[in-house]
Parts: sequence; C-alpha cells; structure tokens
Amino acid sequence: MKTIHQEAVVKRMEKTIAAIEDSIAHWERLVNGTTSEFETTGHNDCALCKMFYSYSKGSCGDCPIRNRTGESLCEGSPYVSESNFPQGKNHPEFKREAKYMLDFLKEILVDENQNLEAEKKELTSEE
Repeated sequence: MKTIHQEAVVKRMEKTIAAIEDSIAHWERLVNGTTSEFETTGHNDCALCKMFYSYSKGSCGDCPIRNRTGESLCEGSPYVSESNFPQGKNHPEFKREAKYMLDFLKEILVDENQNLEAEKKELTSEE
C-alpha cells in the first residue's frame, strides 16, 4: 500500500529532476555562449541552488551535486566560476571547463531519473 510519504518522495524527486534540467539548460547556455549579459555561474542563476541552498545554515541540503560529491558549494564537482577567467565567460578555456560541469549534471540527471523510476515501480508494486 502506498503512503502519503512515498508520494511526497516521488513529487520531491520530480521537482529535483526539473531543477537539474534547468541547471543543464543554464550550463548549455554557458558552454554555447548564449547566456544573457547578466547570467553567471553563481548561485543566483542555479536552479539547484535556489531549491536546496540554505543561506542561514550555509548548507546545500539534499542537492544532488552535494549528494554525489559529499561536499557543499559544488566542491568536488567540475564547477567552474567565471570569476576564475578574467577573459570572461565567452573565452574558449572557460567554455571547455564549463562543459565538464554540463556533462557532470547530465550524469546526475540519468541517475536521478533511474532513482525516480525505481521509486515509482516500488509504489505501483505496493498497490
């Protein structure tokens, strides 16, 4: 028998996947050089940070990047800040580095989709 808790877990997973997809789109724009003038690599432009980061706790909560790396603030991931590139976010070196983050997010998306499907399968098998 499925529980309200299990249904809430599925909904939360679906929201997380949507945030990962938004983050992938963001990093694709960074890699392709199609960001707006004010779109950056910072947390204000990251759907995952908006969903999971707690300023008061200084924690990334259940962010799938933190879950993958075991560290907060994208430490241990291929995250690259444009501030590390004085030439700007349209410089080829920055775009090359940003591609690593894009690929990392795509790997996380595959894993999260698999986890969601397993959770849904478990829900339907309990009916």
